[in-house]
Amino acid sequence: MAVRWLFRAQSPREQSALVEGDRELVLERAYAIARVAGGALAMVVAPAFGVSFVVVVLMVTCTVAGPGLLHIWLWRRTKTPAGRDRVRWLAVADDCMCAIFALAVFARDPMWSITLVVPLLIFVEMIRAGAPGAIIAAIAISVAHVVLTDIRHTLYGINTDPTALLFQLGLYALTLLLAVGIFRELHALQAMRAELFGPLIAAQDRFGDGVLIRKGDRFVFVGDAMRRITGYDPKDLETLRSMLSLVVPSDREAIAERLKLPGPDRFETRLLHKAGREVPVEIVRAEVRTSSDHRVVAVVRDITERRAIAESLEFSALHDQLTGLPNRLSVTRAMDEAIAAKRGPCAVIVMHLEHFRDVRETFGHRAGDELLRHVAERVRSGLRSMDVLGHDGGGVFTIVLLGADATVAEQVARNVRGLFATPFDVVGRPLLSSADFGIAASPLHGADATTLLRCAEIAASHAARIGRGVAVYDPSQDKGRAERLELLADLRDLLQHHELGVAFQPCIDIRTGATRGFEALARWDHPRRGAILPSAFIPLAEYSGLIKPLTEYMLGRSLEECRSWHEAGFALDVAVNVSIRNLADPEFPDLVARWLTMYEVPAERLVLEVTESLVMADVEEYVRTLTHLRRVGVRVALDDFGSGYSSLTQLYRLPVTQAKIDRGFIDRLATPDGESVIRATVDIAHALGLETVAEGVSSTAVLARLRDLGCDLAQGFGIGQPMPPREVLPWIKAHARGNLRLVEGTA
Repeated sequence: MAVRWLFRAQSPREQSALVEGDRELVLERAYAIARVAGGALAMVVAPAFGVSFVVVVLMVTCTVAGPGLLHIWLWRRTKTPAGRDRVRWLAVADDCMCAIFALAVFARDPMWSITLVVPLLIFVEMIRAGAPGAIIAAIAISVAHVVLTDIRHTLYGINTDPTALLFQLGLYALTLLLAVGIFRELHALQAMRAELFGPLIAAQDRFGDGVLIRKGDRFVFVGDAMRRITGYDPKDLETLRSMLSLVVPSDREAIAERLKLPGPDRFETRLLHKAGREVPVEIVRAEVRTSSDHRVVAVVRDITERRAIAESLEFSALHDQLTGLPNRLSVTRAMDEAIAAKRGPCAVIVMHLEHFRDVRETFGHRAGDELLRHVAERVRSGLRSMDVLGHDGGGVFTIVLLGADATVAEQVARNVRGLFATPFDVVGRPLLSSADFGIAASPLHGADATTLLRCAEIAASHAARIGRGVAVYDPSQDKGRAERLELLADLRDLLQHHELGVAFQPCIDIRTGATRGFEALARWDHPRRGAILPSAFIPLAEYSGLIKPLTEYMLGRSLEECRSWHEAGFALDVAVNVSIRNLADPEFPDLVARWLTMYEVPAERLVLEVTESLVMADVEEYVRTLTHLRRVGVRVALDDFGSGYSSLTQLYRLPVTQAKIDRGFIDRLATPDGESVIRATVDIAHALGLETVAEGVSSTAVLARLRDLGCDLAQGFGIGQPMPPREVLPWIKAHARGNLRLVEGTA
């Protein structure tokens, strides 16, 4: 059985060095085959030299074949380096005995041809045990050769020429020297190779990259880092026909096709670790061709950590860090996938927490974060496992209901809203909260996630506006929204290109009729929509933040025109409306001062108009900016005076110089109550040291009655229509000659 095992073909399992052994085992099996062949040859030729066949069989079995098979058996079961060293030296001793036995068997051969095999044996021992093994073998066989020479002469009468004996012994010694020299050169080449490529390989190993070099159908080099990556010894890996046996089964076919392509190539796959786990790796492969050689070099990098980081980053990119819920991007993907699958309707609910900003500003960000986590947990408990709950940021949540239409989604929204009846425990105190819900469903309201989310957002805003809490999207809720956005984009372009128009409306002294100044008004002549009223685009500018550049543009244009009036000999005022956003900017007074210096306009000629009701909303904040403006020398007018709910104490604190009476009071001047209100308003303004300006004057009678009531200045369509800059100077000159004509009944 042992001989059959020695010659039989290996099974695929045995061919894997990871299971059966290493390269030295292959060499030892080859040596064993040579032993058996030599023994068989001895049994065939021994009778020709007068040796009994039975004796030869016993000697071959005991000294050649038997020890060889025993050596293979020991080698297969010995895995430690020290144990294999002992087996190796046992093989050296056995080889020497076999050689001596062969010399003895063929002693009757006059030519003693067997001596020619001795040099080959010396080379074998050199390979097996290095120089010590070759030296021991050469000495032992040389001594045996000398002894057997004398025995040949005594027993068989064969005389050996001393010169021939010296030649044979010299052949052994020369073989020994040649073997030592060759292997010394090989070691020198290996050292040179290690010196040249060692640092590179060591660096790759230190970086954790396994280097593989393949020539033909075998690996000629496997880096030590492969031990860390796969758990297998590099020597075991060198005997593999292909690394595909280490690739996970699901990837093998794709990787096999990829390996057929010419390099260079870079790809990722998973390898099976010896411990049974999967190791994600990146493989960079390149072919190195020379005129006589073709090799494939591959670098294998363990990307377990990189995969973990990538998965963590992907999770962070698709989830809210505070609540752990999917974010808007993740929810959008889920919705698009559900719609694309066409497995039924799909509804989305956008939930806006009410007063969330107040909670955060009152109790701090910690309380706001804790409230969001409690809301996420409570809402999640009221949904099905297949539903998706996401957090868009702030107080906005999104619920995706798979297989639900708008009716079902509305009922779910009402159920979730009922969950808010119980207070939340936030930073140790009970806190009641509520939410507004907007609903949109596919395919009724849209065929993609972006459209559905937009519709649900509009519905949620509508629900908050009407106070119902839950609303299903309806196109009427979206009326004019697209038009407003388009108008906003046009306004932005208009300001960037400095194409906004400016008109000036005159303001006169009621007592003398002299022109006191002009109010600058923004005018927009749209190329497609025609003239757009300020009441349409000023709120858009306030909402979008464009009001600041718009105010700065109007300020610059107004001061430029005011300078031209002064250069023409007319020292007139110019009034410019200012937004609350400008007053909230601490750098605004310095900006005004720079504009005044640039256009060389006296500061007292500039009047900045602010709306009373807006300023009174936060007196403390805006008083500082208004005070700074007054220090610059600019005058401040309180627009729509009397229309708000200001107390006298608040009005007294404001550093203003003019009070502009709202035109709503002027329109009611003909009534007894209207006249009393205006008289009281004028008296209060004068008591506060303010100059009064009547807006919306439309007739001579109104102007005369305002004079009787003590009003100081007036403006309106009856005094002068807003006019382009080129018409201002002609109007001033005409009015200076006393040609003021009021237009009766003009609104």
